[in-house]
Amino acid sequence: MKNILLSSLALVVTLAACNRPNIGIRNQTLSKHSWRLTEQQENGVEIPLRPCDMDNEYYFYGTFNGTMFEGQQTCDSATVISGDGSVTTVPVQEVDFTWSVTGDQRYILIKGFGNPDYNPEWQILDMSDRSFHVKGIDHRNGATITYYKTFEAVKDL
Repeated sequence: MKNILLSSLALVVTLAACNRPNIGIRNQTLSKHSWRLTEQQENGVEIPLRPCDMDNEYYFYGTFNGTMFEGQQTCDSATVISGDGSVTTVPVQEVDFTWSVTGDQRYILIKGFGNPDYNPEWQILDMSDRSFHVKGIDHRNGATITYYKTFEAVKDL
């Protein structure tokens, strides 16, 4: 009887372990490539990518730091005030952030993406070695926006 109970317990533990995502695999997948945004939707409506978004590359480094590098066409600019008081607008070339994947492998948490107070949480809907699809929620001007983004691998790192 004791052997049957122990065998049953071992089988349950083994089956539970098989159904659990491989912890660390999504961290490794993200840091294995640079990524490019290829599709996006907001509230069910496809949002065409601007030309300046199409050439950006996202890097999720194994150190859990990340950078979004603007390509040849830049979307955003920053105002710089020099010592003599002159004001210049310069293109933003990169955006740094930190990131992690939750222990259950379901969410990518991003901190400080272009703004110290902007911390998107992306639910991972699908991920392969060469692409991933996420869902997020933003609150803008009193409205709740549900968005979806698809990224494709660009370069192996």
